[in-house]
Amino acid sequence: MDALAITPLCLRVAFSLDNLLGYVPLWADDPSYIREVAREVAAGMPKCRCSNCAPVEAETLLECLTITNQDNFDMVMRDELAPPSKYNLKHKYPSRAAPVKKRKFTPADEAEIKEFTGLLLHDMIAYYDNVVSPGGSVQGCDLFDEDDCVAILANLDNISDAPSLRNIVGGECFVGQLEWLHKWICDFRTSATHTRSIATQGPAASKKSRSTVLVTPKEALVVRKRVHIPGSPQRRPKLPRQGAGCLWRIKGRLNRRYT
Repeated sequence: MDALAITPLCLRVAFSLDNLLGYVPLWADDPSYIREVAREVAAGMPKCRCSNCAPVEAETLLECLTITNQDNFDMVMRDELAPPSKYNLKHKYPSRAAPVKKRKFTPADEAEIKEFTGLLLHDMIAYYDNVVSPGGSVQGCDLFDEDDCVAILANLDNISDAPSLRNIVGGECFVGQLEWLHKWICDFRTSATHTRSIATQGPAASKKSRSTVLVTPKEALVVRKRVHIPGSPQRRPKLPRQGAGCLWRIKGRLNRRYT
């Protein structure tokens, strides 16, 4: 079947030879292929319309498969069915939303996270236990925790209304939670705590620029001789060679031993 996928010859003749002789022809000068083509012509068989004999019609058939049915199948067989017009559906695809930029915390932000989490948890739990469900079996700490507070702080600049909090905290745990959180965030933004946290962040530290002063190799050698640069190789003092003296002493001892 691999040969059937790559053969450029008539597929009707190829199937016939595969059934009769057990192989698919690949070359037009194959004697068996030539005899089978001559036999079909002598028998008065209609012209083959396979994808190798009629490649243009085969491509049109593939384009018409989406609109082919029982009523127009005869038109397809007679090559009378026109392919459907191609529509540009690109404008129907929704545009890709801009990625949401979240704040990345560092170890220096631990104090701010702790302060924000403490304030929001205290106010949320107090509101739920005293207003929403006073004396209930479910407490506010069961519905809202520190992870929700950290998520809100990381997306604080992306919160514009109450529905925008739904993807951050995972929806409402009680009726009116998102509206209460949005009001609390608006009050927090205007508070002195938020202003102080922005001031403590400060601008990002700029990198130190490298010196662009050119120094010649001769000047660098003079500076290296005057000032020791940590990590620079230093010349070690030459030690007297001791190998030759040791050999002479060993030779003298051997001479005295055997004389």
